[in-house]
Amino acid sequence: MIEFSFLYGNTRIRSKDLTFQTSASAEERGVKKETAVAAVGNLTVTRETTFYPEGPVKSLLYFENASDADTEQIRDVADIDCELPWAAPSLPDGYRGYGNDDYLRLVKYFGSNNNDKEFATEVNVLRNGQRECFGCHDGRSSQGYAPFFCVRGGQKTVLAAVGWTGEWRACVQKSEAGLCLRAGIPGLDFKLYPKEKIRTASVMLYAAEESETDAHNTFKRTIKEHIVPENVRKEGLPFFLSFWGGASTDFMLRQLDTIRASNAGVTGFWVDAAWYGERGSQTRSEFGDGWCRQTGNWQVNEEIHPDGLVRVFEKAKSCGLRTMLWVEPERCYKESALAKNHPEYCLKENENSEYYLLNYADPAVVDYVYDLLSGYIRTLKLDLYRQDFNMDPLGFWNANDEPQRKGIHQIKHIMGMYELWDRLRKTFPHLIIDNCASGGRRLDLETLSRSVPLWRSDYQCEFDCAPFSAQNNMMGISRWIPYSSTGTGFGVTDPYRVRSAYSAGLCSNFFGYENLAPSTIPEELKALAAEWARIRRFFSCDYYPVFGQPVTEYAWGGWQFEDAAAGEGIVMAFRREHCPTDRAVIRLGGLQADARYEFSDADTGERFAATGAELGEKGLAIVLSQPRSSKLLEYKIVR
Repeated sequence: MIEFSFLYGNTRIRSKDLTFQTSASAEERGVKKETAVAAVGNLTVTRETTFYPEGPVKSLLYFENASDADTEQIRDVADIDCELPWAAPSLPDGYRGYGNDDYLRLVKYFGSNNNDKEFATEVNVLRNGQRECFGCHDGRSSQGYAPFFCVRGGQKTVLAAVGWTGEWRACVQKSEAGLCLRAGIPGLDFKLYPKEKIRTASVMLYAAEESETDAHNTFKRTIKEHIVPENVRKEGLPFFLSFWGGASTDFMLRQLDTIRASNAGVTGFWVDAAWYGERGSQTRSEFGDGWCRQTGNWQVNEEIHPDGLVRVFEKAKSCGLRTMLWVEPERCYKESALAKNHPEYCLKENENSEYYLLNYADPAVVDYVYDLLSGYIRTLKLDLYRQDFNMDPLGFWNANDEPQRKGIHQIKHIMGMYELWDRLRKTFPHLIIDNCASGGRRLDLETLSRSVPLWRSDYQCEFDCAPFSAQNNMMGISRWIPYSSTGTGFGVTDPYRVRSAYSAGLCSNFFGYENLAPSTIPEELKALAAEWARIRRFFSCDYYPVFGQPVTEYAWGGWQFEDAAAGEGIVMAFRREHCPTDRAVIRLGGLQADARYEFSDADTGERFAATGAELGEKGLAIVLSQPRSSKLLEYKIVR
């Protein structure tokens, strides 16, 4: 059971001291749910606990005032506040713990910060009494640090994930006897009005006597089987060609004809920003701010799309493509029609705010956005909806909180966002929501239960982005998140670049700019699209960090993914641009010592075989004679 605590007035309330009325729901797909309710004065606290068959446990708290009077102040809410027994040795003074796996290690993950180290790890060895606190910043849940972390020591691993799409903070502290974990929304200090109910952050915890990699794979299987939306699991993710929305309808129609004629293996059509706005506002690319200044003018720009994009999406459907449209509904420019016509919908951070945040704490705003989006989903028959969010909301929330209600704007905004997405998914059961937020800055348990990150990093926006950056964020995010996608950049005839972006989904924006688009789809891209389609199912399976997680161009990078039930998998290796060595030896994960494995080289067609015992003893040697080159090996157990 995940314990929690909070201050009510001046009294520390701990869940282990409360008297709960508990009820359990029917078990479904091995998942058990329990609801426990306790009273604290005129406050009702509800804890919903979910027990997953793989072992992880998730907890979610609700606070409700069912009375006719205000509650006392609620502060310092810790959605998890527990001590795990763990008698690990303390690190002696003068030592860093290098090479001794018995010491407790806290493994944090950087979030999406628009650099080449996104989702890379940061490791701290914990001494007795040492307290490490970390979190996101400015109100987007995976900006700064991602809301996933690990503590490892000896033979024991603890994994934790926070489910909150606003500001969160976690603290980990080692004591003589154990490990203290606290996490929640920082800075809360509020009272609840009569009949008011709110929720806070969910938390998932998994503790096991197994290796860090095995624990991660167990945790990720839980996310895949029970958290990720069912239609994502069943349908998988497309290979998108992304079109800039400021390109004309005529251009898009011509390019769709080319896609249809090419038999290129493209499966998705994505219209990005700048399709909307006033006449005269056409923006030719994302590398300017014109499209930002039209947020809040959510009518199709009739100057560039005279029929409201209808013909474009109809043709995309006729080409057999899954379709997606970009919208950024939480932000509006101060001079937009929305800001002028509905100033009551908008929050300002200060009087100089150039952009406003829509106030999702207001049900009327959620209704407005629902009507806006559902109208486009119906009219254009969209398969996917892409929600972007290119602003930091925390300052807006804090500036608009009432006295004695610190944190309520944030809580109710995030609750409104969840309600919006839940309503859309209920109305359109086929719909997949792409969670972008400046590229991967809102990744947490709650968004993963409703959406999928199809653009996990804005670092890939530039056409010539360094391919190793996509490798880096793939190697980190794959420990936690089974389905994600990123962009190839412009060099789509370059196997090294495109393979670096391989994920459960794939995107290339080379085709959607009028000033850059080729008249045909290159044969090299067709071959790579076919290769990706053949292996894409593996990227949501068990992950083994066989190259560790290097972040420089002077190393080898890559990964191993395995479908354990099928006895099949892939190994991808990248000799990076400045890597001086032409040979790497790696130790594969998940091997069965008595099984025989057959490998095939996707580039040369060469085949070879080895037993699990041989691979465990000698490793798998990979040779690449040239820097900035890659290798794909596919393998299966030969019965």
